Amino acid sequence: MTPRLQNDAAGQPCRSESLVDLVGNTPLLRLTKFETSGRAAIWAKLESANPGGSVKDRIALSMIRAAEAAGALKSGGGRYLRAHIPHVHLAAVEPTASAVLSGGSPASHTIQGIGAGFIPAVLERSLLDQVVCITDGEAISTCINLNRHRISAGISSGANVAAAQQVAAGFDAGCNVVTTICDGVERYLSANLFA
Repeated sequence: MTPRLQNDAAGQPCRSESLVDLVGNTPLLRLTKFETSGRAAIWAKLESANPGGSVKDRIALSMIRAAEAAGALKSGGGRYLRAHIPHVHLAAVEPTASAVLSGGSPASHTIQGIGAGFIPAVLERSLLDQVVCITDGEAISTCINLNRHRISAGISSGANVAAAQQVAAGFDAGCNVVTTICDGVERYLSANLFA
């Protein structure tokens, strides 16, 4: 799948002589069909529009840059948001079946890409305001629903949007919830989601 590039501030198509410059330059899409009337708006960052078709492009680029400079990968997305938007509400998503952030035990689940069964050393848990647990069924159902609305999304993206719906339910209209659509459904065709 060829990524669709955003336009720049002047409305011109983004141009680059390097794919590296395009990593992270992904659009935000409002998910109006997933919102509840009178509640917060839900926005999704379409990471499938990265050159490699996945949120993993950002991680790979960070690893390369870290290796070229200090030789270590550093976390900082939540810290950056908190520094620039002090009142931001940061929520993590994890599988109900393997809810280690919530104090549970690691276990198998079908939400590929999240819930590895351990807490990464780089996670600054003190930055989190909320941990949302999503069942395999909720993740798969939301994934299927996103794809029915022509938004290519995998199972972990379904978990993210399901969590965003729960978070949005706690905020009034006029607020915004932003989540990530990590990659497209083409990576999950063997999962038999649409049988």
